[in-house]
Amino acid sequence: MASDLRNFARNMNRTSDRLPRAVSAVVTAVGRAVTVNVIDTTPVDTGEARSNWIVSIGVPIRGTVAPYTPYPKFSRGNGRGVAETANASAAKARAEGAFRAKQPGQRLIIQNNVDHIGLLNSGTSTQAPALFVELAVQAGIRTLNGAKLNI
Repeated sequence: MASDLRNFARNMNRTSDRLPRAVSAVVTAVGRAVTVNVIDTTPVDTGEARSNWIVSIGVPIRGTVAPYTPYPKFSRGNGRGVAETANASAAKARAEGAFRAKQPGQRLIIQNNVDHIGLLNSGTSTQAPALFVELAVQAGIRTLNGAKLNI
């Protein structure tokens, strides 16, 4: 009986030691899914809004970045709109650095600081539905359906 309790306690301690890393992996996976989805669904004109999806650890980033691949105003990404890939790929690559660096207990922040992101999210572009940001978060959360925590 005492041996069973010691084994149980040892197993619980091992599990509790591994839990933070397992939870961190889930947070990172959901964060990655949200980020990819929101980048891919952001309407494109000049590339600025899509380029400014920034993922950081612990503290928000201030300011904006120039489009990785700038397009002329009213060009809709040279006619590609949401199918534009140059800025999407660059924004995802930048975000991947934060996902790889995240450690257990650190908070992921996904943000976009361009002044018109709220207008785009409200449905002002025909390229994306209103609330595309919230839809991206919901899609990211759905990636958890049926997932198991690997401890």
